[in-house]
Amino acid sequence: MSAVRRPGGVLFAVCAALFLVVIDVTVLHVAAPQIADSLAPSATELLWIVDIYPLVIAPLLLAAGVAGDRFGRRRFLLIGLAVFGVMSVPAAFASTPLMLIGARAGMAVGAAMIMPATMALLRVAYPDRSARLRAVGIWSAVSAVGAAIGPLIGGLLVQSFWWGAVFLINIPLALAVFLLVWAVVPPSRSAAALVMDVPSVILSIIAVLALVFAIKQAARYGLDAVAVGSLLVSTIGTIWFIRRQLARQRAGIEPLLNVRLFGRAGFTVSVLAVAFSMFAIVGLDLLFAQYLQNILGYTPVEAALRLMPMAIAAIFGALSAHVIVHRFGTRIAIGAGLGLAAAALIPLLTVGASEQFLVFTLSLAVVGFVLDVALVAANDTIISAVPEDYVGQAAGVEETAYDLGGGLGIAVLGSILAATYTAAFPVVPGLTAVQQAAAAESVASAGHLSATVGGALAADVHAAAQSAFLLGFHTTITVSVAILALTAIAAAVLIRPRKAQPLATPL
Repeated sequence: MSAVRRPGGVLFAVCAALFLVVIDVTVLHVAAPQIADSLAPSATELLWIVDIYPLVIAPLLLAAGVAGDRFGRRRFLLIGLAVFGVMSVPAAFASTPLMLIGARAGMAVGAAMIMPATMALLRVAYPDRSARLRAVGIWSAVSAVGAAIGPLIGGLLVQSFWWGAVFLINIPLALAVFLLVWAVVPPSRSAAALVMDVPSVILSIIAVLALVFAIKQAARYGLDAVAVGSLLVSTIGTIWFIRRQLARQRAGIEPLLNVRLFGRAGFTVSVLAVAFSMFAIVGLDLLFAQYLQNILGYTPVEAALRLMPMAIAAIFGALSAHVIVHRFGTRIAIGAGLGLAAAALIPLLTVGASEQFLVFTLSLAVVGFVLDVALVAANDTIISAVPEDYVGQAAGVEETAYDLGGGLGIAVLGSILAATYTAAFPVVPGLTAVQQAAAAESVASAGHLSATVGGALAADVHAAAQSAFLLGFHTTITVSVAILALTAIAAAVLIRPRKAQPLATPL
C-alpha cells in the first residue's frame, strides 16, 4: 500500500476524534445531578442514562473495526463522527429520560465506529514501527488528557449554561473534526477479500453485551442470578463464536476475527495487559475518590485535584513510552510497567484516617506513569501483530479489552470494597436493627446516619465506618497488587524479547 504523505496530519485528526469521544464519557459524571433534577428520572432510568453508553459501545467495537477494514477506515470514521454529532442534538434537548437514553445509545454507536478507526489509521499512517510507537504514545496521552479535563469542561458548561450544553458542544466540535478528517486523512481499506459474516457479528455482540451487562449487574447487586445468567450467555456466545471462526478458517473462508492470534503469547499477554491496566486505572480511580471524600472529608472538586498527579503522570508516561520501549524492549516495558505499578501500590497499605500526602501522591504518580508505558507498549504490540489489511480487527480487540478492563475494574474492586466493608462493620451499641443495617451498607450511608443520630453515638458510627472502609480499601489494594503482579510475571515469561512479526496471513 502507498505511504501516507502527511502522517502528522492523520495523527492530529484521529487524536481530535479520540478527544471528542473521551471527553463525552467523563462530562456526564458532572451533569448527572442536574439531569436528575431536570428530567426527574426513576432510579432505574437514571442508571440507564449512565450505563447505556458502555452497554452499546463495547459490543460493537470488534465489528466496527472489521467493517472499517472492509468498507474503508476513513469512511467509517467520518460516518461515526456524523452519527455522534447528529445524535448529540436530541441528547441536548431531551425532554424525557427515555429520549435521553435513546440519544445516548445513538451517540455510543457513533463512538464505536470512531474508536477502532483511530487506532487502525495510525497503523496505516505509520508503517515504520518506531515512528508508530511514538504516535501511539501521543494517542494515549490525548486519551489521558481528555479523561482528566472532561469533568472540568462539563462543570464549566453546566455552571454557565445548562446540562444540555455538555451534549450541544459536540455538534460544532464533531463538525470541525469531520472536516479535518475529510481534508487530511486519505482513504484506506483492506485489499483482502473480507466478508462481514453476519452470524459472527451477532455472536460477538451477544457475547460482549452479556459480559458487560454481567459486570454492571455484579457491580451493583453482587453476583446474583441475573449476573450469573449473563455470564453463562456470554460464555456460550464466546465458545460458539470461536468455533465458527475456526471452522471458517479451516474451510479457507475469511473469519470475522483470526482467533489463532490468541495462540501467540505476546498478543494474548498484550491484550491482558491492556485490560488489566485499565482495570487498575479506572477501578482504583473510583476507590481513591471514595477514600478522599468519605475518609479524608474532601469535596468532589478537592478530591479530583488530588487525583491529578496520576493523570498528569499518565500523560508523561504515554509520551515517554517510545523511548523506554526502544531502550529496553516491549517485554520489559510491559512486564516492568505492570510490576512497578504493583510495587507502587504497596505503600498505600499504610494510609489511614489521616492524610499522608507524600505517600499518596507519589504512589499515584508512579502508578499513572508506568501503567501508561505498559499500555502504549501493549497497544503497539496488538496492532503490529497483523498485516495492514487486517488492522481493524486488531484495533477492535484492543478497544474491547480497553473498555471491558475499565468496567471490570469498577465491578470487581467496587464489589470487594463493599463486601469487605459490610462484613467488617461492627455492631454499634445504641443503633436499632434498621439503623445497623443501613450503616453497614456503605460508608456514605453511615455518614448520613451519623448526621441524624448525633452525640456520642454519631462518633461511634463514624469510627466504625472508617475502620471498616479502611479494611476494604487495603483489601482492594492487595487484590490489585496481586493481579498486576501476576500479569507482569506473565509478560516477563511469555513475551519474546525480539519484536513480534506480523502474521503472513490471517488463515
